[in-house]
Amino acid sequence: MNVGGLWSFNQHFRELNSRLVFQPGQGLSVPTRHSTWAVYWSTWQHLDIEQQANKPIDLLDGQPDQQGVGLFARFGYADKETNPVEWAASGGVGGRGVIPTRDNDTFGLGYYYNNIQTLRLSNILGLKDSTQGFECFYNIAITPACHVTLDLQVVEPVQSSFSTATVLGLRVSLIF
Repeated sequence: MNVGGLWSFNQHFRELNSRLVFQPGQGLSVPTRHSTWAVYWSTWQHLDIEQQANKPIDLLDGQPDQQGVGLFARFGYADKETNPVEWAASGGVGGRGVIPTRDNDTFGLGYYYNNIQTLRLSNILGLKDSTQGFECFYNIAITPACHVTLDLQVVEPVQSSFSTATVLGLRVSLIF
């Protein structure tokens, strides 16, 4: 489990072509603040592992070190004056080596929800107050240096006039 945050200062949102925000008494305007912040909490917990670890888990390699299944979750909250997303949550299940003889295959199934700021013009612009999506993948380890990943994503847009997107993907990774 971890908790983190960020604070960015000395930003010039006007020069960065920032988004417009609704400021009471001012209407739509570019943020005048020169800082922003966000905080988050995330966790990963194994539910079942095949055997106890004989070496420390590498938290930075982005790979599941244990064979088994676990749950993950994340929640974040951001500065309303500089970020259109008020808060976001995601979670799911993932793991490695759950199919016999496929010890290095990985999989994941996840869902996310973003709560979007409601502005005075949201209805006129056709913006919804949230967006959500789903993703599942299966990574087949052909060899230790060759992986093929099958991926499915379903994304609901924040713009109400757009249709939900369904994306099928195939990726090949070769490690030299």
